[in-house]
Amino acid sequence: MAEMKNRKLDQQLKQRLRLRILLETVADLALPMPVQIGYHVWQMITLKHL
Repeated sequence: MAEMKNRKLDQQLKQRLRLRILLETVADLALPMPVQIGYHVWQMITLKHL
């Protein structure tokens, strides 16, 4: 937890992450549940490769 508090991210990266989170929130509100689940499953699969 202390490491995360001290970690500094580039301002441009923070802005991109905020935009991505905002877009995903809007998509979750607008898209039907099966599409949401499929998208989040795809994200989990692709995160395994990071």
